[in-house]
Amino acid sequence: MNAEKKIEKLGITPIREFTQREVRYIAEEVTEMLVSTFPVLEDEYNNLLIRMLNCKMYVSSTNERQNLSGVNYIYDNSSIYFDEKVDFNNISNNILHECIHYLQDLRTEKGKLKKMGLCSFGELSSYRNWY
Repeated sequence: MNAEKKIEKLGITPIREFTQREVRYIAEEVTEMLVSTFPVLEDEYNNLLIRMLNCKMYVSSTNERQNLSGVNYIYDNSSIYFDEKVDFNNISNNILHECIHYLQDLRTEKGKLKKMGLCSFGELSSYRNWY
């Protein structure tokens, strides 16, 4: 199933893509929150910020009957969808949570999902890495 069909099936209707200014605001706030919470990430500040600046983000309408969160990371197209009712000028735990999903998404050079969080995807199966 392609990303557009999955988004439609989930009851998410994109309205518009975020402006660069809106993406920058969220990227900077999320990066600051992560680094202040996990000081070990201080050396990765620029890398985290650059990754977040490259994230596609959309204002969307969400079908309330689907019982979705107001903010959703869709790994099929590596994008975050914010319901139009969400105040994205106030970085909530939900926004942070979905941004972390985005940051944990690692892909091959061809764009195939390789790893998400603790779960790695091999050629024939998926498995968890416990450290």
